Amino acid sequence: MSEFIEFTAHSPARFPALRKAFAELKRDKDADDWRTNDDLLRFFDGESLSHFYWPENDERIQRLEDLRTRPVIITPTRQTRRQLWDFDSLIHAFVNGEYELLGCEMTHSGNARLNFHALAYPYGGVGCMVALVEAFGCTVTGTDDGTGFVQFTGPNS
Repeated sequence: MSEFIEFTAHSPARFPALRKAFAELKRDKDADDWRTNDDLLRFFDGESLSHFYWPENDERIQRLEDLRTRPVIITPTRQTRRQLWDFDSLIHAFVNGEYELLGCEMTHSGNARLNFHALAYPYGGVGCMVALVEAFGCTVTGTDDGTGFVQFTGPNS
């Protein structure tokens, strides 16, 4: 059994776009050969990119340096939804997370799962995966981050 992010895909058109972005992140993670963040941008459309914070260039350069040299705080699972991520932090979290990305599949009638396998604890958390799913217009309904299933039932769950 694997860990997962469970979500509702509200738009049949947006789910394939999410799957494509996920597949590209999985490809790089599996190969441990990451393209630049700017190269990965092409797998995100304008709508998904609008869900991220875009700092000015000098702030972005400083943020990239901070990501490279400073520890990153892991957000508790219950607080991962609707957080504003910058795109570079999202990619950094996928690069450094100690997990295998397994798949992103529709389960039934608009419901879907992003499956992963944690390799260690702590492994980096589910925040980046939640942010990825939400960027493509999906609503996270629950997670199993390796410590048991947590269902999200309302807007402030």
